Amino acid sequence: MLVLPSWSPFFQSSVRMEGRASQLAGNVQRLAPDEDNDVLLRAEVKDQDAVHTVEISRDGRYAVAECTCDDFAAGSFCKHIWAALLDLDAHEDDEGHVGATINDLAKLRLRAPKAKKREEGVRPVRAAEPAWVGRLSLLRPTSAEQEADGPVDGATIFPTQRQVCYVVMPELSNRHHGLVVDLQQRTAIASGWSKPKPLRVGLDTIDQLADRVDRELVSMMLGATWVTQNEASQAYRLDRGHHTYRVAPGSQRALLQRMIA
Repeated sequence: MLVLPSWSPFFQSSVRMEGRASQLAGNVQRLAPDEDNDVLLRAEVKDQDAVHTVEISRDGRYAVAECTCDDFAAGSFCKHIWAALLDLDAHEDDEGHVGATINDLAKLRLRAPKAKKREEGVRPVRAAEPAWVGRLSLLRPTSAEQEADGPVDGATIFPTQRQVCYVVMPELSNRHHGLVVDLQQRTAIASGWSKPKPLRVGLDTIDQLADRVDRELVSMMLGATWVTQNEASQAYRLDRGHHTYRVAPGSQRALLQRMIA
């Protein structure tokens, strides 16, 4: 079951997978929320030798989710929060259930996380950078150079709340005698996900994909032959953004398994 479609864009796909594995392993212990405040869900989630506390509270029309782990402190929603949500969804029909339900949470908008501020008076110690590090900025094009070259083909920055989709194209696969996959993207909106749009990625933008698995899969796609709605291209350039590719026969099964996962 898809839990909270309007909340899921805030969690990376790998985080949701790890959260589901944690919940299925029985690592979540839900606690009764205090009746004298706005806490809707409290739980303890075991993670190896540590136990993290998850709380979701109400703030007007918003839900505020918090966790005691380092990932949340760095400004990202973590697997522990997702595991607690999955556990609530799986057991909300149990006899004697106390606290909010998934339907109660669905009525609220999730507030984006923020990195916690460092304690006052504590400053991180930074090692002195060698002189050549500062000169790396000279390799980046200036804004004037970018305007002169025209717009970049495809997005140059990929936000965290963005989902990469791998769409199998049956008609093109039959026409080009091989598996054809179209790269698409969806962004987070209030009701869940936006409509898919083509995702053009080149060598200069692949490192900006937020998810490590997506970076690996798209890297393998760049080594395939890109195609169009008409004919397969005889020559292709990796420095240009494309979104439809014919996968090599030897890697079709392995690539499909990773995309489905």
